[in-house]
Amino acid sequence: MHPTETTMIRTGSLVMCPQSCTAPRVAKIINIVERRDETDDASVPVKIALVKMNYNGYLYTIPVSQLRKATDAEKRGDKKNNTYWRNHTPGSYKLERIGFVDELEPFSNY
Repeated sequence: MHPTETTMIRTGSLVMCPQSCTAPRVAKIINIVERRDETDDASVPVKIALVKMNYNGYLYTIPVSQLRKATDAEKRGDKKNNTYWRNHTPGSYKLERIGFVDELEPFSNY
């Protein structure tokens, strides 16, 4: 990934999110936090994004370095499913529950 790509990614950006069992999907960044790997004393803070998938509304955490901005064609091809976004309340996520991750991980707000 080119270093300037991650500087353009911010809260609210539509990004391509890697999936383990399917092709990358479009997701919206809900928030970005910094976390350290608590198992490594020499670790540096890593930016972790809380993302919501466009097609099913599932929440995931992923390092920002693994994301890239979605192109216009990708956004058109993977539109937001409004059924899953109906109850979206921006400030209702418990950010303290986000821990260090080094790959895509499901996130539960409960």
